Amino acid sequence: MSGSTEITYTVRVAQTPEDIEQCMKIRKQVFVDEQGYDISIETNEDDARSTHFLMLRYHENVEDEDEQDEQGEPIGTLRLINDNNQLGRFALIKPYRGKGLGKPLIEFVHEYVSKKGGKEVWCQSQAADPASGGVDATGFYKKLGYVNRGELYMKEGTRHQDMVFTL
Repeated sequence: MSGSTEITYTVRVAQTPEDIEQCMKIRKQVFVDEQGYDISIETNEDDARSTHFLMLRYHENVEDEDEQDEQGEPIGTLRLINDNNQLGRFALIKPYRGKGLGKPLIEFVHEYVSKKGGKEVWCQSQAADPASGGVDATGFYKKLGYVNRGELYMKEGTRHQDMVFTL
């Protein structure tokens, strides 16, 4: 999968230890460094039973416009807890937010789950008050077709909302 008009990217399943390490670096940057979560909460036992996804940006080679760098710059990640199709730890590094890159990352995971016979994907979306410095991601998920399931609740000191997407 690649694409937007301005940014060339790919999304893949993180299969190597190096890919997983890149996913963890992005998560630390976003959740620990930016949002202030404790590292012991951000990484947990769910990581071992999850599939991790990595989004990479490719930069054009200035000297030869037809060539791209081979490695790519890690810019986003998401984990899928395999036994219940729960999305989590969805993160894009700051310079790439608001550029339409979250949607293809989520859609890649939807396709992955669908190919494995899954019928739905769900998440625990942050639903904090942005006026208080929190993150409310529920609008993002609603634009992708997710619907609320249940009531708002507190998790790790932040308001959350379960949301589900039917494949």
